[in-house]
Amino acid sequence: MSEEKKSASTQDSQETVAKNDQNPSSDNGLLPELMKYKSQRNELRDEIASYKAKEEERRTKKLEQDGKLQEVIAEFKAQKQKDNEELSVLRELKNSVKMDLVDSLTSDEKKREMLLTKDLETLKFLKEEKKSLISNNPIANPGETLGAVRSKPLTESVINKMSAEEKRDNWSEITDFFKNKS
Repeated sequence: MSEEKKSASTQDSQETVAKNDQNPSSDNGLLPELMKYKSQRNELRDEIASYKAKEEERRTKKLEQDGKLQEVIAEFKAQKQKDNEELSVLRELKNSVKMDLVDSLTSDEKKREMLLTKDLETLKFLKEEKKSLISNNPIANPGETLGAVRSKPLTESVINKMSAEEKRDNWSEITDFFKNKS
């Protein structure tokens, strides 16, 4: 009995499979709808491809602009490098001028260190002040050097007061005095 039931159930399932065979009359309504969805799908694919192409074009333009920006950045970097080189040369020149000014103002090491901390304009001012002090206080006898013992200039009264021995010792000065007088 159980064998009969098994074989009957397998036969029924085979029959149902065969009965599910599609009817040509039902295909007539589904085919246009299927074609409509296929065409919509293809249109959407085309639209997506169009969007992708536009996005790629926008990305390419952006890269071109970025390339130009990179060129501008490179130009700025080159200009900055050139300016830095010129700045270093000018700093060296400024330090050289500063050292010259400090050397002309003093030879004392402590004063030099203090003066090197001052700016260039202050050093120029100090040099001008030193020059004006020197020109306003001229040496009474510029022919003599500082620190030398100054003797009194010879005059006729001094010569008359000299003894014969002093006149012999200073004979060259006495003759020079009379030569200059005439």
